[in-house]
This record gives sequence, C-alpha cells and structure tokens, in this order.
Amino acid sequence: MAKVDLQHPRPLDATLTVTRAADVLGVHANTVRAWSDAGRLRYYRINPRGDRRYRLGDLHRFLAASDASNVPAGPDEPRPAQGRRRGSALPAEASVSLHAHQAMLALVGELSALSASAIGDALTSPEAPLNAALRVIRDAIGAVHVSAWRSDDSRLNPIAISGPAGRGLGKLPSAFGVLGLALADPGLVVEGDPAHDLSATSQVGREVACTIPGEDGPWGVLLLVRRTAESISDQERELIGIAATSVGNIIRAASSAADVAHRLQRADALRRVTSDIGSRLDLDEILDRLVDHTQVLFSADRVAAMLFEEDGSRRMAASRGLSQAWIAAVTAVEGATLGTAAISARRPMFSVHYRDDPRSRNLRAAVIQEGFDTVCIAPLLDGDREEPLGILGVYHDDAHPWSADEVETMAALATQASVAIKAARNYAQLATWTAQLQSIQQLGTRLNRLTSVKEIGTAIAKELRQLIDYHNVRVYRLYDRDLIPVAMQGRVGEYLDETPELLRVQYGAGITGWVAEHRQAQRLDDASADPRAQTIPGTDDDMDESMLLAPMLFEDEVLGVLVLSKLGLRQFRGDDLRLLEIYASFAAQAMANADATERLREKSVELERKVRGQRELLGISESILTTLDPPVLLGTIADRLGDLIGSDNILIELVDEDSGQLAPVVARGIDAGRYLRPWAPGQVELATWVVEHNEPVRIDDQFDDPRVHHGAGGPTHGSLICAPLRGGGGAIGGLTIERIGEGRLFTDEEFELAQLFAAQASVALQNAEIHLASADATERLREKSGALERMVRGQRELLGITESILSTLDAPVLLGTIADLLNELIGSDNVAIELLDHELGALSPVVARGADADYYMLPWAPGETGIAPWVLEHNEPVRIDDEYDDDRVSQASGGPVHGSLICVPLRGREGPIGVLTMERLGEGGLFTDDEFELVQLFAAQAAIALQNAEVHLDVRRRAQTDVLTGLLNHGTFGQHMDALIAAGEPFSLVMLDLDRFKPVNDGMGHQAGNLLLRQVADAIVAASRDSDRVFRYGGDEFAVLLPGTEHDQVDPIAERMRAAVKGLVGPGSEWRGRARSLEASAGTASFPTDGANAEEVLLAADRALFVAKRSGGGRVATSGEGTVLAGEFTLQAPTPIDPVPAPA
Repeated sequence: MAKVDLQHPRPLDATLTVTRAADVLGVHANTVRAWSDAGRLRYYRINPRGDRRYRLGDLHRFLAASDASNVPAGPDEPRPAQGRRRGSALPAEASVSLHAHQAMLALVGELSALSASAIGDALTSPEAPLNAALRVIRDAIGAVHVSAWRSDDSRLNPIAISGPAGRGLGKLPSAFGVLGLALADPGLVVEGDPAHDLSATSQVGREVACTIPGEDGPWGVLLLVRRTAESISDQERELIGIAATSVGNIIRAASSAADVAHRLQRADALRRVTSDIGSRLDLDEILDRLVDHTQVLFSADRVAAMLFEEDGSRRMAASRGLSQAWIAAVTAVEGATLGTAAISARRPMFSVHYRDDPRSRNLRAAVIQEGFDTVCIAPLLDGDREEPLGILGVYHDDAHPWSADEVETMAALATQASVAIKAARNYAQLATWTAQLQSIQQLGTRLNRLTSVKEIGTAIAKELRQLIDYHNVRVYRLYDRDLIPVAMQGRVGEYLDETPELLRVQYGAGITGWVAEHRQAQRLDDASADPRAQTIPGTDDDMDESMLLAPMLFEDEVLGVLVLSKLGLRQFRGDDLRLLEIYASFAAQAMANADATERLREKSVELERKVRGQRELLGISESILTTLDPPVLLGTIADRLGDLIGSDNILIELVDEDSGQLAPVVARGIDAGRYLRPWAPGQVELATWVVEHNEPVRIDDQFDDPRVHHGAGGPTHGSLICAPLRGGGGAIGGLTIERIGEGRLFTDEEFELAQLFAAQASVALQNAEIHLASADATERLREKSGALERMVRGQRELLGITESILSTLDAPVLLGTIADLLNELIGSDNVAIELLDHELGALSPVVARGADADYYMLPWAPGETGIAPWVLEHNEPVRIDDEYDDDRVSQASGGPVHGSLICVPLRGREGPIGVLTMERLGEGGLFTDDEFELVQLFAAQAAIALQNAEVHLDVRRRAQTDVLTGLLNHGTFGQHMDALIAAGEPFSLVMLDLDRFKPVNDGMGHQAGNLLLRQVADAIVAASRDSDRVFRYGGDEFAVLLPGTEHDQVDPIAERMRAAVKGLVGPGSEWRGRARSLEASAGTASFPTDGANAEEVLLAADRALFVAKRSGGGRVATSGEGTVLAGEFTLQAPTPIDPVPAPA
C-alpha cells in the first residue's frame, strides 16, 4: 500500500526562503529573484537587510497560472508494491505531469479559500462549508461520489454527500470495508477492491478512503467512488490526502464558528430569559415561562420544573411534553435518583441512556415507558440553605451528551430561576401576611363585641378558617385545673363523633395540658409520635395527624388553649403557628372581656334579686306594720319570703312570756306538721341557740351540726338559716328556713334578705313602739333601696356601654365617655382621669370634669406628691371620707378643704397604667360602699378598653415597620409619599444605596450584616431632621422623605446622611479590623420640580442614584445629573429584603 504522510502537512501560509521557493518551483534561485524583481512573483522583506520570504500559497498560485508546458515540479514519490487492495504499480522513475500538478494546486487553492471563509459561512449555515468542499473535491478528482463520515463511538455516520447516494447511506460499523481500513491506518489513502470488499455506498466503481484528521485523532473518513476499476495514481493519492487534510481544517473552522455562535446565542437567550422571569412576581407565571424558555434554549423534547414544599412534598409546578404517569412517578419516588445526586452535588448533572444508569433504578420502568434517552437535572438552590427550592429537568429523546458550555448555561439558568422563585415567594408571603394581619384585626374586633365565652368559642371555631386550613378546631377554657372545650367543630369523619366529655383534659396532662402549663405554642408534624400526646378514646393510636396548639394568655394568665388538627403528616407551616399565636392573643383579650362582663352581669343579677326582695319587703311593710294579729302577720312574711328565696320549709317561733320557751306560730313546707309540734320541756334546738345568743346563723350542712335537732329518722343533709326576731330587751323569737339535700346552699344575699324579713317581723310584732320604729325602719329601707337602685342602674349603664368602650380605640374619647357617665350616675364635684407617662415616669392628666377641671388638668411638677401618685405607687383603691386631714392629699394654694375622695388605679398587664379620681366638696358628702365598688368596676372596664386600643396600635405599628431596622417599611413609604403628593406642598426625596455591602455578608456572615444595617439605619435617622421620615426601601437601600424641602435645599442634608453612614466604619469604630470601609451612594429629587406624581419623583431620584453608583459610588447625585439617562432608564425594583429569623 502506497503511503502519503498527511499527519503534519505544511500550511499554505508558511513562508519559505529563496532556496526553498526555488525547490518548490523547480528552477534556480536566481530565476526566482529575477521573477521577483520583474514583479511576476510576490515576496516579502523581513528585515532592513532586505532578506526575502515567499508564501507557499503564492507559489502554488504562480504555478497554476504559468504557461510553461514542461517545467518539473519535483520528484514523484515511488509507488508501493502492488497488492489486492492497493491498485496497480507505476515505475519508480515516473514524474508528475504538469497537468496533474496544476490540478493539485487548483484544488489546494479552492480548499484554502473555503477554509478561510468557513468561519463566516458556518455562522449562517453550519453545513455549507463542508458541502462546498466535497463538491470541489468531486469536481477536481472526477469522482462520481464523495462523502464525509463522522466517527461516533463505534459507528460511522454519513453527514455530507456530493453526488448520488445509491440506495441511501446509513450508519455503519467503524470496521466496515474501506472505511475501516482507513481508520485502522490514519493518515494513509487506501483503496477498496470491488471484487472482495463490501461497498459503503452501493455504487459501481472503486472506493477510495482517507481519514479526516481531528484535534485528538481521526475526526472521520473521506470516501470517494471512481467509475473505473483501476487503481489510483500516486498523484491522485497525494491529492486525496491533501483534500482530506483540508476537509479536516474546514470542519474544525466551521465547528469553532458554530460553537462560538452557539455560545453567543445561548448567552443572549439566557439574558432574555433572566430578564423575562426576573421581571415577574407571579410564581406560576414565572415557572410557565421558565419551562418554555428552557425547552427552546436547549432544543429539548420535554422540560419540567418541580418545587419542594415546606411540608416535604414535591409538586410538579410546570412541565412540557411529559405524561401524567411520569409526573406521578417522579413526584412520589423515594431513594437515590439523578435529582438527589444533583442536589447533593449542588450543580447540574446529566445522564445519557438514563434507563441504564444505576441512579434510575427506582424509576427505570417509568423511564422506559416515557421513552426519553438523556436527562439533565439542575437543583434550584436557596442560597446557602441545604434544602433546595426545587429542581429543573431537561429531557432529550435521543442521546445528547451535554457539553461543558451547556452544563454551565444550565447552572446559570437555574441560579436566575432560583432568584426569581425566591423573590416571587417573598412577595406572595408579604402580601399574605398583610392580608392575614388585616383579617386578624377584623376577627379580633368581632370577638371583642361578643360578651359570653360560648359565643366567643363558637365564633373562633367558625371564623378561624379564614386564616388557616384545618379539619378540626377545639377551643378550651381553663377552669381551676380542668381544660374544658367550650366550642369544637369537625369537618371529616375522624372528628365528627367528638364530645366535650371525651375531650376534657387536666392541666398539665397531654399535649393540650402541656401547652397550658408551659405557655408555649406547639406545631406537631406527627401528633401520634409525640410522647406528650394522649389518644382520645375511640380513635386510632397511630392515626396520621398534624396539630397546632397555642395558649390564650391574658396578663400572664392562661385562660385556655386553641387546638387545630388536620389529617396527614406535616400539614401545617411555621407561618400557620405564628398566625394562631397572634389570633390566640386576640381570643384571650375577648375571653377576658367576656369574663369581666359575666362577672358584672352576675353582680347585676344578684343586686336585682336583692332589690326585688327589698321591694317586696318594702311593699308589705305597710300591711304588716298595720296588722296586729301575729299569726296573720307572720304567715304573710313566711309566704312572701318563700316566694323570694325558695326553700323546703319555713318556720317562725316566738318566745312564750310565761314559760320562756319557744312556741311555733307559723310553718310552711313539706315538714310543716312536724315543725308545728310544741317543744318538749328542756328541748334544745338551733332556734333556742339563736335566741339565746341573739345572732343569726347560716349552716351549709346540718348533718354534723350538734345544735340541730333531728327527727326520729336520724340526721339528714340540708342547709339552714335561722335569724332572731329582736325586741327591745333581746330576742323574742326565731325565723328558720331550710333546704333539704346536699349542695343546696343559701347565698350571702339570701342570708341578708332573711335577716331583713326577720327584722321587719320583729318590728311588726311590737305594739305602739313597733309602729313608731317601723316608720323609721321603712324610711331607712327606702333609702337603701334607692341606693341599690342607683347601683343597679350604674351597673346597667356600665353593661350597656361595655361594647362601645371596648371597641373605642381613641383613648381621650373613651376616657371622656367614662368620666361623663360616672358623674351622671354617682354625682360629684370633680372627676379626673390621669395616665402614666412611661418616659417621664409621672402621671399626665387626660380628662377632667367639674368645678376644678382646670386645676386637675395642670401637669404634675417633678417630685410632687398627692393621692393619685400614692394610689399609682401602691396599686390599690382608696376612699377618703374627709380629705382635710389626710396627708396624702395635695391641697390647692387656698389651703386644705373638706371633702370626700375616691381614687382607684387603672390596672394594666404589668401594673397600674393610670388613676381615676372623684371628689365631693364639703362636709358630709360621703361616698357609699356601693359607689366605691361601682367606680372600681368602671376603672376596670376603662383599663381593658385602653389595653384593647394599645394592642390595636401595636399591631398596626408592626405592619408598618421593618422588623430588622425598626424603620418604616417599603409599603408605608408609598402611603407617605402619596399623602405628600395629595397635599400639594413641596418636598424632597433622598434615595441611598450602600456601596459594596455584599462583602460584609460574605466575609462576616449575615448576622454581622444585619447589625451593620441597623447601625446604618440609626445613623441616617440621626443625620436627618425631626420632620423627616426614614424608610427601609430594599435590602441595603433606604429612602428619606423631607417635607417642606425645596430642590436647592436637599443636597447638604443628603450629604450629611451619606457622611454619617461612612463614619460608621473606620478608626475608632467597633468595626475596626473587621470592615475596612463603608460608603453609600445617594440620589435626590424634589416635588414638583422633578415630577408631578410619585412615580416621576421616585424615577428621578432613582436615576440620580444610578449616576452616583456608576461614577464609583460614595457621592450624592442630583436629579439634574440623572436626566442624561431619561431615555434609557426605567424605575428599578428594590432589592428583596431577606426575612429576619424568628427568635428561638
């Protein structure tokens, strides 16, 4: 076989000396010089001495253009010995004809030209240079067929053809026919034997092949088919070798051009994708566009974006070309996969022939059914967090080995997608939090309008679903040591059969009791696995259930527990627990209000019963006082008393003046016959003890009381009241009331009412003296009844305004209403309410009514003492009958005066928050016990209402404040700016952005970065004026609104703020040795100079800030400097603010 060494061909742009050029042309060196001097042959001078150099390509073109007919071009190479596959031999002394030499030079020239233009042509059509080269070779050699075959693994693939293809070309084994011979001996031109070798083209003629050189070995094979069966000549052999080398050069050039073009196109496409998804905030829209762009960018057959949820589940958020069967399989798969490997490596990974990859063993059946070959998975990383946001998958149906450039592009795309997904989630979370806070406020307001525990519990069970999705809710109240469900609601079968008896738990027992005892909210992803949990009778021990529990805390006291349940594991998020804790605080406030209202209602009912009894007594007073028949008189008393109190037996006995023993007069009830039996001589009974000691007795259980005489049946359980009927010289009889059975106790009010009836009976039983005494007693009773009526009316008024004062959020209006009502109900000369100023540590007057209102509204002097500071310090109410001689009372300049005072504290969660004072001037105008009690009730309601207003104000303040810096947040900035625009008054805006702040976070950690951000915020506030408002606009961006500031006044103020920021880091600061410097760029704009609305003013300041940043930072730029960017600059979105971790 003849050999032509083509491994290192001399390039056409190689330069030759005169002697070497003469060898190529086959002439003497002097002839070359003569042709050069005559201008026929082109040359180059390489130094001042004039040495000449000739390019090999110029020499070839010179020969091709020469008219000489018989100029030798160099010795011909000897032919190899004849063989079966090598063709016939030629004489060794044969020389190359001029025609063959010219054909060789023409082919080399055309291929050189194609190689030079290959890069440009490949940019528009990657196949064009190779197809053109094959046509040139086919025409130059006279072949009927020329094709280029690329070596792929162990097969040869025809990628370009010139001439007929026969029955069609297909992939062939790498050892097939003459193609395999060429690959076995790279660099040599080999021939096939039509009689013995298999044909690659099915064409008639002899096949000739030569390897096409590549960068690291043969790229493939150049194949020619000649019509003649004769062997090729050495000249043709050399020509084919040169052609194969040139084809290799063209392929490399076109491949490089196509690769560069592909890289540029991919970079531009990545930029467009990043711009598209980065400008959107809707997560579903971002993911839809992401998969569409990814499919186009990587020419993929299928694409999928999967998100990982907080509960550990996976969700196919967007996909193209994938079946539901594959989506179901990949979202449910457990164990190692290519996706888990990519997440572990934190970089994209791909697999060709994924069905055969060991990492697909858990998905192999689904992979085969889906039908794709290659997959590349990129993790969507959330910064440095271990858990990713999700994964992005790209699928190709055919084998697709990913290049390093493609993998790098995939990683960049995944990074940008992660940023967009995180930003969309943060935006959605902020919007959700804002809506939830508003809902919580509305729900809390509705709860505060309810006045019973049952109503509040039912409202919680119904309305809490607006905030959190659950299957079951339980509202527990703590009574003594028992947690009792006051409301519950189940939505699925597992919860529908629950009853209060099944759900009742002890304080400290189970997870509910644990939350009440430790006052800590809990989120249980698997409630059955928690060792504190107790299984409800009748339910499964291992039921998959998630739970949220939050204590209802009011003034550091546990009122109950809210419990939410949902079937399944990890069904609740951390945000759900925070929402439940906030709502539990509102529920606790409502429960406390309901408790206070219930106590007030019970007190009012008791007082009403007391008044009704006294009215009844007052109503019969006239009749009994005019009745002189003791049995009739006492019978009327027994009947009326039985109607009012309710009992099993009533007995009235009188002392017989002759015997000195008690004698029954009237009896009512089930044992009336026994009670009317006369006493045996010397018989001792409870009534005899009462008459003897002349004092009333109430016995809760007579069973073990030795003073009680039991009948023949033995001792029985029951409650007794026995009151003496008093005469002028002592007890004259007894009134006994009995309730039979355990637990039927008499109340204090009933005991008091029985004594009143006994007193009236005593009065009625006397003669003339009784008549006189009865008139006085009647008057006293009428006065007491009037006082009680006023008390009841006051409490009714307080009960009636409870809802309005508890829902009033304006403290002065609230306290003014209370002062007016108190003055109307009780009557006084002065009413004053003062609140504690925590900054001054002293009382501050808020409301005053009456003759000395101006005096009471005077501020307290430092160190001044008085009854109000005393009450505030000791946190206890005071009633003074005469303030004249009380040292605690601060007297006016006129000296001490007589008068009566009530001063009570307004109590908050941490202690007293203020004082309520009432005064009656003059002697004798004393306040009664009932009035004192009523004032304390009003003070308690006022304190609760003030705390409601404080809670509402605190929630609103938190919604408007940035958590990290304490500054007003981005949403509040828009509201303030709109208000300034609406007012129409001039103002200025300063936008500040920290320069090179990211190295602080990267070098010292986010905690150090957060500390520095807080110090920056404090520095800007300190450098601003009292009238200015400072906002955190973005991650490391701040905005300052300067009301009443013109455009020519704002720059010095902005410079002062910038300097304040710079001064935080440097010599003498706590950052010395940790951070070398800190600078800020600032942009200013003014209204209305730079815009007629908020967007125009903000855009002007943002442009100015961009100018400051682009010029190196650390300076203030005005809106005028920013106008040069007016045509190319749009308003930039603020840098997302990272959420501050909740305290542990």
